[in-house]
Amino acid sequence: METLRRALFFIIWFVWSVPAVACSLGFLGYSPVFDDEKPTLSANEVLRLADWRARLRIWLPNGGKYHITVNRNEKAGVSAGLAEQRRQSLTSLLLALGIEPTDIEESVVKGYRLDIAGPWIRPDLNRASIEITEPRCPHGCCPGPQPMVR
Repeated sequence: METLRRALFFIIWFVWSVPAVACSLGFLGYSPVFDDEKPTLSANEVLRLADWRARLRIWLPNGGKYHITVNRNEKAGVSAGLAEQRRQSLTSLLLALGIEPTDIEESVVKGYRLDIAGPWIRPDLNRASIEITEPRCPHGCCPGPQPMVR
């Protein structure tokens, strides 16, 4: 009886969760990592960004709106000036990778509120995020009678 109950629970869970997974566009974000106190990305990070952009061109042929967020925290060595340079650097890289200026919806420098900043927090502060907030159709989750099929 217990085995039957577990099997029934699994079947119900699976049937309930499949529609949510079918249209998950989890690849829309990218998190570049800057070297300590550097305003630009390393060559390896630029290659990772270019690879992400190349995959996006396949998954989202019509692109979308991009949102850039860069962290700053004076106590941890990421000044407002350094954060602004990083924001400008990411914006320039996206433009160089073929993204239209009108598609960069917003780019912000976000204050990282932390009174005590130690070496354990520096990796997070050296990260930024680039996210697509409004992917344009066609993609697998577009509404309509004929979803995109690969």
